Amino acid sequence: KVTAALHPVLVATVWLPCVLIGVWATGVLDLPPEQSGKVLGVMVNRFAGPWLGAVLTAGIVAAIMSSLDSQLLAIGTLVTEDVLLRLRPVADDAARVRWSRWTTVAMGVAAWALAQVSDRSVFDLGVWCFSGFSALVPILVAALYWRRATAAGAIASVLVVALGWAAFFADSRVAGAGETYLPGGLMPVAWLVLASSVTLIGVSVMTRPPSDATVVRFLGDPR
Repeated sequence: KVTAALHPVLVATVWLPCVLIGVWATGVLDLPPEQSGKVLGVMVNRFAGPWLGAVLTAGIVAAIMSSLDSQLLAIGTLVTEDVLLRLRPVADDAARVRWSRWTTVAMGVAAWALAQVSDRSVFDLGVWCFSGFSALVPILVAALYWRRATAAGAIASVLVVALGWAAFFADSRVAGAGETYLPGGLMPVAWLVLASSVTLIGVSVMTRPPSDATVVRFLGDPR
């Protein structure tokens, strides 16, 4: 409970300097909006000395590695728990851990293999990974707080995000654009979050609500 309570405070403390660097950069840099993702690197190169620059660079690389590592572990767990173990249930905890480990290893090897044939940097791919994860946030919020959310709404939202993500990704490849790919003047993640939210709410409202027993099981008795 202490960890959960302090997590928002610690995240705000860590990210506040990053946000401030971006704010300060608006007064000293002339980067176009489509290159805003390069602000941190440009600021470090321009204003940090060699030693401080080395420390900041190590921190940046560590943050990137941590984020990509978390995504890899999350997708490995999702595939294991929601796909493999549903197709072949395993009661033994040790066996479940082995399944999860091998699934994560397989995902890592697949990502490495794709990296060998892709001309995109890991930073470009990281942006697209975060876009997909961010677009699923409305489902997470609804699962935790909205008693009218339905399984059909969540499934439809996931499908819309997957199709929209794939369409944006393919379109950006055809256009040959990186950070300059801003459909409608916005990053793809903005449209994906909007589509995810609208689909989730619309389908949930149009389908049968979950039973009272299901709601109480996952969200507790409101009384």
